[in-house]
Formats: sequence, structure tokens, C-alpha cells
Amino acid sequence: MPALNEQIRRIVGVLLTDPRVVSCLTLAYIILGFAFVYTDYTMHDEGLLTHYWASWARQEFIPVFFFQKVKPVIAALYAPFTAGGVHATMTVHVLVSAAAIPMMAATARALGHSLPNLPAIVLMFSPIYLYGGSSGLSNIDGVAGIALALYLLTARDKPFLAGLVAGAVPWVRFELAVFAAFFGLYALISKRHRWAVVGLAVFPITYAVCGALYHSDLLWIAHFPPSAPVAPNNPIFGSQKIGLRYFLEPALAVTPIAALVVALRLSRLDLLEKILLFYAAAAMTAANILPMFGAGGFGDSPRYTVHVLPALALLLGRTAGQWWDGERPNLLQTAAIALAAVWITTRQTNYDELVIVFVAYAGIVLAARLRQPAWAMSLALALVIGAPLLPVRHDVGRRITASYLDPIAEWLEAHPEVATDDTPIYTNSQMLAPFLEGRGHAPKAGIYFVTGADMSNELNHLTNPENGQLEILRNLAATDLYGRTIEGPLSPDDLPPNALLAFRVESRLHIVFPKEVWDPRLEVLADTKRFRVAKLRAKDNPQ
Repeated sequence: MPALNEQIRRIVGVLLTDPRVVSCLTLAYIILGFAFVYTDYTMHDEGLLTHYWASWARQEFIPVFFFQKVKPVIAALYAPFTAGGVHATMTVHVLVSAAAIPMMAATARALGHSLPNLPAIVLMFSPIYLYGGSSGLSNIDGVAGIALALYLLTARDKPFLAGLVAGAVPWVRFELAVFAAFFGLYALISKRHRWAVVGLAVFPITYAVCGALYHSDLLWIAHFPPSAPVAPNNPIFGSQKIGLRYFLEPALAVTPIAALVVALRLSRLDLLEKILLFYAAAAMTAANILPMFGAGGFGDSPRYTVHVLPALALLLGRTAGQWWDGERPNLLQTAAIALAAVWITTRQTNYDELVIVFVAYAGIVLAARLRQPAWAMSLALALVIGAPLLPVRHDVGRRITASYLDPIAEWLEAHPEVATDDTPIYTNSQMLAPFLEGRGHAPKAGIYFVTGADMSNELNHLTNPENGQLEILRNLAATDLYGRTIEGPLSPDDLPPNALLAFRVESRLHIVFPKEVWDPRLEVLADTKRFRVAKLRAKDNPQ
């Protein structure tokens, strides 16, 4: 038995300390990401916005860059690559996401972690991060931005550059202002990294001043904010997991070993790690509590909490290091881990299928209590690496969030006599046009996405009509957003007589296409639980 323990410790030690392992993991992430991109496996409507908004920036940089909704930092970053289409943008997005993996390991090593590869492994195998990198989600760019700031601060000892990045990340995802604030607090307290405060101010001040010149408005950032208030009558919010009973439900999708963070010994943390702990607690709480009050523009998706992943990964690395170095969790810590694990797991709607998580936690804690760190880390690694296969809700993946796409595409391909090249398609699906374009089956007559009131209101309320910005952005949306975008509502008389309508069946369909207006003018060709295809009738022949 001692020989087996020593062999396992040696293998686990190599996996969690050897820099070559991180290089292999990074390459594996890139290969998987490319496969996901070119099969559209992780296509996501919000992720596609990264491409479209960057494409707008390539065409009309100034008006787009000073439209905060488009996440101007990443719009500028990806703009040069959008000329190659959606797949080209998503390919670069995978590379940016992959870059955070070695940066996490380098940061952990600079902080003196015993197991510096563990934070990198936690990051890579986070279900949201693994699938989100190829989907284009800006939330993943936020994670990469935080990882870069921490890497520059610790591994490279470049506090000014680290502050520069930290000051820009709120314009990658506005909720990252929480990270910027805690980063600034650290810089103010730290004697070694005071220059980070100066770097932190550079982008916000420069962006605010240049934007004021463009908008002719000193308070333009407040007058044209990055997000509009949540519409309380939007039916999509009625089905979301919002409320105290779902508190921390997304944590399992961030990483399945999240509960181990409660076993941290604060005395083992340096100042930066303590600040990261406070940041993670504040950010996770805000992302779970604010939706209850319709504040912050958050929904219930786990992607809104993924930005705590770098901090959480480093803190988990510190927990694991404690045990690896011979410490063991006391009874209070053991109870805390058990309670946290039970809570976050049973928040899942299908937690009966997650018995393996309970078993893994029991094994990890038992091994740690018995001072068998190699076994504890083996089980923790197995749980982390297997996380993308667990039935946790991460809301990424075409077959999860857009299961209607394949059936619609198959129906259209099977009926070329109806879906001809000269037949325009009108839809309430953001993803239909890019999906069909990727398969080479988009009609030359075009696919038109009809927006609901929420999207139209955002464009109208968050842009400046006085300097022409609103008109420019409307024109861009009309030609380069989910195919071609039209502001709803429409009437049947607004469409050409040969129009085909391909509907995604969902709660907002009747808002965009009211039944009393459209049903008398439609000849339904296909009607299922997931999609509906119909042909427009002539006005003088409604039945």
C-alpha cells in the first residue's frame, strides 16, 4: 500500500506541477475548441454577438466603439478577423480563451502554490469555460482579461500594465467593474503594486474623454449606458431560476469542486488572494441576488458568474496545496464542505443524476482527513476533468439552447421546391441565418431576423440619435446582425408575396408575430413542438 500511495503521489505531483502538462492542456483546449467551432456544436446567440459587433467595428469603428452595449474592447480586438466570417472570429476567440490557461498556472507559480497546475486545470475544464470559448461568449473574454491582469501583476511584475488591463475589463463585461474595484483596492493597500492604480485609470479616463468629444456630452457614459433596464413583462424571465432557493446554483457549472473553497485557511493567503476571496464572494452574491430585483441586466445563466473562475481557481489551488503539504481539514471545515456541496448540488433540477458528485466529495474529504493527499487530489482531478460531461446546467451548446435548428434546416433542405434560392425567410431565431450560412444553405434572397421590442428598445435607448450614431447602427443591424435584422412588429403586408416564415416555438413568439394578425395569412407547412414553417398567403386569399 505505501508503494501504491507513493506512485499515485508521484503521478499526481507531475500532473499538478510540471509546466509541460499545461502546454499539453492548452493545445488540447485549442483542438477541442476548433472542433466545436467548425461543427457549430457550441453556437450560441449571445456568442454570435461577439462576431457581429466586432464586424460592425470593422465597418464603422468610431460610432460602434462609443456604443457601450457592444463591449467595445473586444469589438476592437476581434474586428480585423470578422472579414473571414463567423468561424474565423470564433477560431480567434478560442485562441484568446486558451491563452488564459498557461497564464493561470504562471500566476499560481508566482504566488508560491504547491500545485500550480491545478488552477489552470480548473479553468480549462470548467463546463462554461470549455464550451464557452468556442461559442464566442464575451463572458469568457472577461475571464481571459482577469487572468491576464493577474498574470501581469504577479508572474511578470508589471503593475501598470496589469492595472491597464483591469481598468479596461468593465468594457468587456460591465459586471467586471466589481473586479476592477477590488483590484484597485488591492493596489491602494499594496506598497509593491501602487502603479497599478495609475494603470487602472488610463482606459476609463481616455474612453470617457474621447467619447465625450464624439457625443458632445460630458456625461455620455451615464446617458448612454451599457445596458437598458430589464423589461419586467418579458415572458422569458418567468421561467428562469431566480430566487433564494437557486442561490449559488450556477457554482457547479463554474467548477464542480467549488465547495472546497470553504476549507481555506485565511492565514495561508497573501494580500492579493484575500482580496480575490472578497471579490469572488461579492461578485457571486451580486450575480445571484440582483436578478431577484430585476437589477444589473442579469438572468439566471451560469455564464453571468463565470468571471469569478480565475479567483476561485487560485483559491482552490491554495486549498489543495494545504492538504498536499500535510495539513488536513478540521471538523468545522469538513462540515462546511459537506453543507456547501449538498447545497450547490441540490440546486440543480436533475440533482438525482449527480450522486457521483456527492461520492467524489465524500472521498476527497475522507482522504484529506486521513492525510492521504494523493488520493484526495486524484478524486478532485477526476471530478474537475469529468465536469464537462456532468449533467449540470451550463446553457451552452447548440443542442441545449437551440435544438430547433437542425430540424428546421433538415426540413428546408428536404423541401427545395418551397425553400428556393429566391425565397426570403423571415424568422424569430437569431441563429437560423448563421447556422444555414455555415451549411451553405442560406437563400440568396436572404434570411431576415425580426426583433422583439427588447432588442429594438436597447438600440433606441442606448445610442445617440443627435450625432447620427443611431442611424449608423440601425443600418449595420439591417445588413449584418443574425443575417439581416428588421425591427418588429411587422404585418403580413410588409413581406413580399413569396415569403417563407420559419419560427422557433418559444414564449416570445406571439409578441413578435401575434396570432390574431398572422394566423389568417399563413399556410402552415410544418408544425412541431420546436419549430413551425409557414408560407404567406395572398391578401385576397387569406384561407
